[in-house]
Amino acid sequence: MELIGGLFAMVAWLIAGIISLVGLIFWIVCLIDCVKRDFSDSTMKIVWILVLVFTGWIGGLIYWFVGRPMGRLR
Repeated sequence: MELIGGLFAMVAWLIAGIISLVGLIFWIVCLIDCVKRDFSDSTMKIVWILVLVFTGWIGGLIYWFVGRPMGRLR
């Protein structure tokens, strides 16, 4: 019975690690995308970068759906 509990814990840690890694990669992609975009107001880029830095992947989701359409790629 102890073996099953250990196996379950190992699988749970593996899944949590994969989810964390995917969140980190998504956050980095959003940060790079924000740096590459031109916004109509020059302070908007700084604001979005600060949002991304201080809120992590949740800020990445907000940026992806709200901030990304506001700018255009160079």
